Amino acid sequence: MRGRLAPTGKPRRATKADDERDQFIAHVADQLRHWAPVSVRRLFGGHGIYRGERMFAFVARDTLYLRTDDVNRPDFEAAGMGALRVGKSGNARIALSYHEAPAELLDEPEELAQWAERAFAAALRRDEAKARRVKPAHRTRTRRPPVKGRKD
Repeated sequence: MRGRLAPTGKPRRATKADDERDQFIAHVADQLRHWAPVSVRRLFGGHGIYRGERMFAFVARDTLYLRTDDVNRPDFEAAGMGALRVGKSGNARIALSYHEAPAELLDEPEELAQWAERAFAAALRRDEAKARRVKPAHRTRTRRPPVKGRKD
């Protein structure tokens, strides 16, 4: 990105890789805008794609990942798409609830819209489940009635 500080504290120049990444993100966002208004925000070394306030997609290393859950994950697995993995390389990597989108979707806005709709629905289900979780009750201090003749 232009103007980002390098480890030396000096602004670094945009590279060809930066430009290609920016073009890829712009292309994905443009294709998704045929489906719904979306916004893109930098997030953890990648870019989150949002519809309203809900993130339903993530771009990392020039790859589009869509939110998955038990309902839509079989579609991704049937297409041979893997989960987004983070952490150190090797077996210790953690799989997140995002799966790679099939590459052919990137040039088919109607099909991409269908997959994005299912990913957005998965994000909504996740938020609803999170809201339903029962939070542990905290002890509250009961307030004693004021003592007569004393000002608090």
